[in-house]
Amino acid sequence: MSVDSELIRKTQSIVLSHSKGLATTFYQMLEDTYPESKILFQSAKMNVQKMEFERAFYHILSLLDQPEELQKYLHDIGIRHMTYGILAIHYPMITQTLILTLKSLFAEQWNGDIEKNWKDLIQTILKQMLNGVHSVDKNYNNPPVTP
Repeated sequence: MSVDSELIRKTQSIVLSHSKGLATTFYQMLEDTYPESKILFQSAKMNVQKMEFERAFYHILSLLDQPEELQKYLHDIGIRHMTYGILAIHYPMITQTLILTLKSLFAEQWNGDIEKNWKDLIQTILKQMLNGVHSVDKNYNNPPVTP
């Protein structure tokens, strides 16, 4: 992982302090920026979806120092998302929206180093999720993402 884990740990408290707003902000920004994304969640109960998103996000942060456990968890999430119909072509809009969400939560504390490291972390997360999908479906719609 080309992520400065120490910087992520130092800054994750900012994210944790917005725990109730993270998912709400993310899904609102996703819908505003990519209206076509609404179809991805049409059968989801959004209150449950938001809780699951936050739970997964914080669990990922808790596993940063346990790379093998993190990789297994991310592979499982990727496989689960494939069963929901999420395609690799959807991942870039998720990435961009998550960065915008974090930027809004960090506000004036956001800077180039923080942005680079969170982007690197998110790219690593998505790469591992897609690699999980490819481990069970070699013919998945797109090749694995490389950061």
